[in-house]
Amino acid sequence: MGRTSQKPAKRLQHHLSATKRRVDKPVYAWIRSIAPSQPLIVILQEVEYVRATRTDGTYESATGAAETKWMKRFERSRILNSIDKQTRVWFAAHKRKINRASRARTAQFQERA
Repeated sequence: MGRTSQKPAKRLQHHLSATKRRVDKPVYAWIRSIAPSQPLIVILQEVEYVRATRTDGTYESATGAAETKWMKRFERSRILNSIDKQTRVWFAAHKRKINRASRARTAQFQERA
């Protein structure tokens, strides 16, 4: 699961190329494990790239938020079970930041209305 600005077929080709080069990441180990079959890319959501500056000076993007949402939704799947605990903790913290920023934006819009 991930985001890309490329066409799905091009992204798949990059994954297959990395798999052949024996890149050491769980996704490529999984692709090797299903050989000779190939993965099927499914588009879960299309999101326009929008980057917003938060009040603390950091940035938030709609694409990052969408990716985090889908990873959270599928975190117990067999494919993503290889995500280590530290990464899961990061995703949870990232999701909390996004939720706080979203609530703050909603409050700002409601105040303006």
